[in-house]
Amino acid sequence: MVFRFLEQEVDAFVRMQLLDLARTLARRPQVRIDFDLSSYFDPESQTIYISQFWDELDDPKMQLEGMKSDVYIRSMEIKASDRSAIARYMSRAAASARPKLATQLFIMAEELRLSLAMMAERPGTQRVFDVRRQVYTRYFARRLPGHVRRGEQGDALFTALYLWLTANEVDPRVPGISAELYQLLKQLQPQLEWLMDASSTAEVAERCWGIVEALDVHLAGDMQTTYWAWPKSRVPEPEPQVDIDPLKRASLLKAYDEEGEQKVKEDQRKDQKLPMWHQDTADKTDHFLQFELEEGARSTALGGVLRQSDSGDQAVGMVQGSAHRSSRDDYEDPQTVLKRLETLADEQKALMGDINRHVKPVFVPPKPASQADRTAYEELIRHISPFKRKLMKTIQLILEHKHTAAREFLPFGRLTRKLTRLLTEDSPRLFYKKKNPSRQIDAAFMLLVDCSASMYDKMTETQRGIALFHECLRGLSIPHMVTGFWEESGEGKSGTYPNYFQPVIEFSRSLLPDSGPAIMQLKPQQDNRDGYAIRLMSAHLLERTEARRFLLVFSDGEPAAQNYEAEGILDTYQAVLEARRKGIDVIGIYLAGEQVPEKVQQTFRNIYGRHSIVVPHVNELNDHLLPILRKLLLKAMV
Repeated sequence: MVFRFLEQEVDAFVRMQLLDLARTLARRPQVRIDFDLSSYFDPESQTIYISQFWDELDDPKMQLEGMKSDVYIRSMEIKASDRSAIARYMSRAAASARPKLATQLFIMAEELRLSLAMMAERPGTQRVFDVRRQVYTRYFARRLPGHVRRGEQGDALFTALYLWLTANEVDPRVPGISAELYQLLKQLQPQLEWLMDASSTAEVAERCWGIVEALDVHLAGDMQTTYWAWPKSRVPEPEPQVDIDPLKRASLLKAYDEEGEQKVKEDQRKDQKLPMWHQDTADKTDHFLQFELEEGARSTALGGVLRQSDSGDQAVGMVQGSAHRSSRDDYEDPQTVLKRLETLADEQKALMGDINRHVKPVFVPPKPASQADRTAYEELIRHISPFKRKLMKTIQLILEHKHTAAREFLPFGRLTRKLTRLLTEDSPRLFYKKKNPSRQIDAAFMLLVDCSASMYDKMTETQRGIALFHECLRGLSIPHMVTGFWEESGEGKSGTYPNYFQPVIEFSRSLLPDSGPAIMQLKPQQDNRDGYAIRLMSAHLLERTEARRFLLVFSDGEPAAQNYEAEGILDTYQAVLEARRKGIDVIGIYLAGEQVPEKVQQTFRNIYGRHSIVVPHVNELNDHLLPILRKLLLKAMV
């Protein structure tokens, strides 16, 4: 289920491209990207914020180039900026007479320095920075006359400073500038050239502060407009000066005394004796263990003489146990499956991603299928029977014609026609045996079903497709599991986001004749957090011993949950990528009740790649499932 409150949203493919670019350049796999009014890097959340300034451009190509330039600058900032120098300068700027001008001048100068550093390190980025400079030059050139006309000297000076610093001429003529402002720039020209030669954050801060002090005589007020914001949370705290008073140092004598006392206690424990009991001991204790004799005659436990039983035989009887045939088949208890999933969720918590750190998994115990579920499932089976027979017949025909190479060079069997080994070997092996075609499919399937509220009008057809999968896999004796997932958004106010998982069919019961009606228990709920569900079920699927593992995700489009809309697509894409790297084939099946827009189809394909199925109408679901299921099963044959 998807809710959008922003006027503009960034394409999922663009977000993934920017995220990969940021992590590659910053060399930090935990870096994230987000969007804000200004571009900056937040070290606490390890997030690179891209400016929304680029949304105003009409050309999508220029928008992407501008976003890339923000990523380039912030990636270089991670590696080449001095946070302590930033903290010192920001403290001075906040206490100055012109804090806005001082702050934005430093941000602009530091960005220009980082841009030059990035172009020197990666010359291929120059084209992107040329686009950035052209866009900002046109923007500030339009803003400058308005500031001059309204008498906003600080704003006019700042825009003129940017145009002056980024111009390719030695003495640029800034259009729309007043004579007084031009003379001021000429006076500041040596300091501006010195500023552009800065090679570190500390030098930028020092030279920017020199310009701010020089403006005290020529400038009356501060800036009114905010072009570059510097969030307070981004400013690092100055490093505290630690002053250790020698008179306040803790004495080590107490530590030595505690160590000596500890040693005395250990010696006392070594002197203690554990009481033991045997037949010749008068005092009996409650200890169950039997030890060697301290007193009595020396004897051996071996021999053919019968002896009287004693209490020591109880320990042997407890561990021996007994074996007998069970009255019924021993299938794994559903509660055991839920406990294993809970343990697995705790083990995988650190691997679920930072965006899912507040997720709390809740596992819904399976319920026995009601009579209504059985009746509805029988009706469903009648609809899918033609598709099931067609699929089963196709698989059987392919199995019959499957070619398998013969076993050659055996000491006995059928005589081969290749008799040259008689002349080349002393003990030739001239026989072979035909090997029967393999009919075993060594694979396990996990069917993950989106139970969000937007599946309300699609759940019936989704159950129809899942039933087709279940019946075909059961007929081919392939273990599989069907699990529904959703998130209760209203319960996330306490700081945690409960995500519910409902395993209606477990692996241990998937081949039973009466396991299918439980599929009818899947109902639409609220939200869906696909990335978390894919990671958790992938971890459970990796515990299987089959050679091939398949994860099929039934969804109606983009993931959406509380605090998950912005990065839900990226998180799901990463979860799919991680699962495939571990050897799991992930298939995305998109369900829609109407014609699917091209942009939505592209987003779904960006998440699942070429292993994605887009079904424009739910009544065409089975037509798309037949070829993909046949392809997967043939791929898993051994």
